Amino acid sequence: MRDLRFQGVDRPKLFLIDMYFPEGPTSIDDPAAALNKAKAQVLKAEAKLYELLAKLRQTADVGFREARQAREQFRVPVAFFCGKATVDNVIRAYEEERADAVIKKPDPAPNKAASARPEQLPDLYDDAFAQNAERIAASIERAIFKSRWWVRRASLIAGFLTGCASSALVSVLFSFLASS
Repeated sequence: MRDLRFQGVDRPKLFLIDMYFPEGPTSIDDPAAALNKAKAQVLKAEAKLYELLAKLRQTADVGFREARQAREQFRVPVAFFCGKATVDNVIRAYEEERADAVIKKPDPAPNKAASARPEQLPDLYDDAFAQNAERIAASIERAIFKSRWWVRRASLIAGFLTGCASSALVSVLFSFLASS
């Protein structure tokens, strides 16, 4: 923050912050190599997942198409509920498909999921949904609320009302000065 002020910046337009910012020294000898190895494993597993999803004919494009049709036909808010989406999918949902919300499906606790047999996973996901039901409902309510006409146009309405109030104030001021 001091660096910004030193450079003459009082109020930045944006802070873009790495979510996984290091907090202190690490006990790993070569953190970059360890991170790269783990990331490569994740990317390979993710590629296998999306390969399987393609074979199952499950793609984000289908959901995006359905959202466009719902928005055009019914003119209602559109929220995506996802558990397999990538960051790119979420960005596309907001930027290109004009989603009102993207709600992440809950995952089971990592320690339980890691030690579970594949046939146990459906029950673990059911438990995760049950434990997060209130959060999911609140997210859905927020998406509906945010999509209301007056909420989407709140800054426009505030600007209009401010303009009206200042016009009225100027008018009163001129009337006062003219009568003096």
